Amino acid sequence: MNNDYSYEIKLINVSKIIATEYHCNEHAYKLSQIIKIESIWTDPLIIEKNKYFVMDGHHRLAAAQLLGFSYVPCILLEYSDPRLTVSSWRAEVEVTESLINQYVRKKALLPYKTTRHTLNPKPEKIKITINELTQNESTCSYAF
Repeated sequence: MNNDYSYEIKLINVSKIIATEYHCNEHAYKLSQIIKIESIWTDPLIIEKNKYFVMDGHHRLAAAQLLGFSYVPCILLEYSDPRLTVSSWRAEVEVTESLINQYVRKKALLPYKTTRHTLNPKPEKIKITINELTQNESTCSYAF
């Protein structure tokens, strides 16, 4: 468990990351075009540290896949991290770690905009060139 206010960011292979809910394809496409034009990645995904499923960043993951990236910058966290809050965008759904793990085990996706994982403090923006995200494993083995 991490009690400070900094977040370790690692480049994680896109193929290892598991989506947990549906996303909007149109939004992911628009985001991919912005990333392509700017040639910079600014917001890391938040993923579960042990199972590598997405806590926050489904559209960013889909955009990376559309762009053919090998890696994406990620903050790896456990649910016990005191900086993490879990809630739902939907009033009728109570989101818990247990519910999310059920869906991950079943390889099923929650409905669009169900889970809401927030960090306090919010991570700062980063600047990674998109060239760094297309590298193969032998040239992309660092954390920052």
